[in-house]
Amino acid sequence: MLEFQEAKSEQIKKLSLFSYEAEVSRENSIIQQAGYMQAAFSFVVMATLSATSLIITYKPENITYMLIFTMVTIVVFLQLVSLFFAIYAQHRYKAIYLGGPKSIRSEVNEKLAGKTDNSSLDNQYIDTLDMLYQRLYSNNSKRVESLIHAQYSMYASLGLAVLFYFGTCFFKIL
Repeated sequence: MLEFQEAKSEQIKKLSLFSYEAEVSRENSIIQQAGYMQAAFSFVVMATLSATSLIITYKPENITYMLIFTMVTIVVFLQLVSLFFAIYAQHRYKAIYLGGPKSIRSEVNEKLAGKTDNSSLDNQYIDTLDMLYQRLYSNNSKRVESLIHAQYSMYASLGLAVLFYFGTCFFKIL
């Protein structure tokens, strides 16, 4: 029975560590995706300003410069909102400090005083890993929410840019 308990405890440790490492990998992926959103911001703003010069050059008579300025302002504003959320998604939150070797030793000695089985050691390891995991999961959830807002803002600006561009082409036909 004791061997089964030790094997069970070891399995819990392995799965807990696997779960934590997967969350760390998720964090890195989210931060990388936020960087891609920032690169997309640069590209779309450049394309918007390039298209603006074309629209101004071949401006239909029934479209005013104020309308063009308003359209460009809306698209660039939505891009700036997207950039803000992408930057926020890359924010590194304060990590949990476990203490130095002496503080860890004294905490282990304090919590395990009078205990003689290995499951107590494993439980402390799992509890510490769970504390780190919960904090990381919470931070990653905030990052994902911020990235979703960045993507929606990016999609809205791209949709409006296409709509405005083809709208001006339509007015040129009329």
